[in-house]
This record gives sequence, C-alpha cells and structure tokens, in this order.
Amino acid sequence: MQVHVTFRKLRPTKALKDYAEEKIEKVRKYLEDPITAHVVLESEKDRHRAHVNINAHGIICQGEKTSRDMYASIDGMMDRIEKQLRRHKRAPTGKRHQTISHHGALDALVDSPLSETTRARIVREPQVIRPEGVHVKPMSVDEALLQLERMRNHEFLVFRNDTSDEINVLYKRKDGAYGLIDPAL
Repeated sequence: MQVHVTFRKLRPTKALKDYAEEKIEKVRKYLEDPITAHVVLESEKDRHRAHVNINAHGIICQGEKTSRDMYASIDGMMDRIEKQLRRHKRAPTGKRHQTISHHGALDALVDSPLSETTRARIVREPQVIRPEGVHVKPMSVDEALLQLERMRNHEFLVFRNDTSDEINVLYKRKDGAYGLIDPAL
C-alpha cells in the first residue's frame, strides 16, 4: 500500500501523517491490492478538511470531511468509507448478487446515504451491464410516442419507422419534450 499525505496551509507533523496512514490501513481488508491513497490535509481558520483519493485495483474512492479538529475530520472521512464497505461485504451472495469485488465495493459507496459534510464519489470505467436484445417492430412516430409514454421507466424507444423503413430512436428530453433520431433525415 502506498500512502501520500499532502499538507496545505498546515504545518506538516509526523503525528498527523501517521494517524492518516493508520486510518487508511483499516480499509485494506475490504479492497484488493495494489492500493494507492493520496490524502490532503488542509486548514482554513477554524475549519480542518481531510480529503482522500483511494485507488484500489481500478476502483477510485474519494471521500472528504470538514470539522473543527483535523483528527475528527480524518476519523469521519475514513469511518464513513469503512462502514459502507463493511455493509456491502455482508450483502447476500448468489447468482443475482455480487461479492465484494472491484465493483461491489463501489456499489456499497454509491448506495449508502451521505451526510452533508461527507461526500464520496466513485469513478469507474463504463461497462455494459446487461446486453438486451430488442425486437424492433415497424410503427409510426405517433405509435412509438404512445408506447414510450406507457413505458414509465424507459427514457427511449428503438423502433422501425413504417414510412421510411429506417431504424429510429424516440427519446424523452430533459425539458419534457420528445426527440426523434431519424437517420433518413
């Protein structure tokens, strides 16, 4: 495990550095090696901020905590991440559940609620979760619009335009309107 500690607007002390390294060592049991961590300890007036980036075999966890005491900031930041990883490790396993692996640890962090002063962001490579076969049936744009409105949990519909015989995509826009992707235009 490689841990880098950076001090900003704060006098570097061995005690703070050792304390941060000790806290990061606790999450090692939940993640796979190699683990690298970069901790930034920053002080502004009576606010002490601790920020950490942990990269464990492709998983990038970011956590932050601000308080009046630097040790409390480090504790809050790392205890929160450890609690989320521990909760996920106890999740059921089987065909439909993942064990705590690269992406399982991320799901634990994403699904748990965060306090106002604690933030955790997860960044990972995009991947296809589940390929889905679609039967593309011919229909008019009006029929496609009605079908998309009936499908409440979908944001788009792929269909074959019956007038042009081309594949089209009808999608919901953020402003509430609908958009149409038609390669024939």
